[in-house]
Amino acid sequence: MKTLLFILIISPIGAFAQLYGNNEIGIINDPDGYTFIREGHGTKTNVIDTLFEGEFFNFTPTDTSNWFKIYKMWNVYGFVHNSRIQNIKDLNNKEQLQLIDSIFDEEIRLHKNYWNNSTKEQKMATKFHEEKFGPTLELFVWYMCKNYDQNLIHKFCEILNLESGSADELPSWALGYIFLCAPDLTINSVKKINSQIVYGHLEFGFSNVTYQKENEIQNYSELKMKIEKITTTNNGEHP
Repeated sequence: MKTLLFILIISPIGAFAQLYGNNEIGIINDPDGYTFIREGHGTKTNVIDTLFEGEFFNFTPTDTSNWFKIYKMWNVYGFVHNSRIQNIKDLNNKEQLQLIDSIFDEEIRLHKNYWNNSTKEQKMATKFHEEKFGPTLELFVWYMCKNYDQNLIHKFCEILNLESGSADELPSWALGYIFLCAPDLTINSVKKINSQIVYGHLEFGFSNVTYQKENEIQNYSELKMKIEKITTTNNGEHP
């Protein structure tokens, strides 16, 4: 059963497919700490932008060229040689954990006093959420469904609670996907936070990632009952 759910999780469906399509998420692999985005294939084509160490970008792998089409923040696009691209899914477990954990820590730091911060600090927090936290969520789901890390999902639930006013639906989808492959782990983390906001994310995420896929999930009814139990206990006063 776990294998069936894992296949469902990593397939290019749902929110992540809608956002990224057939693209992958990369960081640069360059000892200089930066690499150029070029107008076309080859080093003699014009430089139109620069990617720096730590920046995320989307890229489209291809077997027909060593120059991959890349998208920076989903609007600036050009070409980068594949030798300068590191797919974040190809990092080892330790590297993936360090990457996700560091981004979650920074997301928490930037959003802890969001409404009390200056406009400049709010813009910094929003920019980080869009450019770092959001693109990390697909890797987070991928990592969690392989490693079932209690500390990492607990930190993620802290972020959901912290960002109570956010209209971003991707975190809900991520929580829903993780619940499918690790339901008990997810329930335990959600209970520890004990927040109506996080319960809402779980319910919304589960509804969306399973929409019209109920027959593909062998234990769908059991999972749905777990969701209903945790979201209706004591008339909404969660344990």
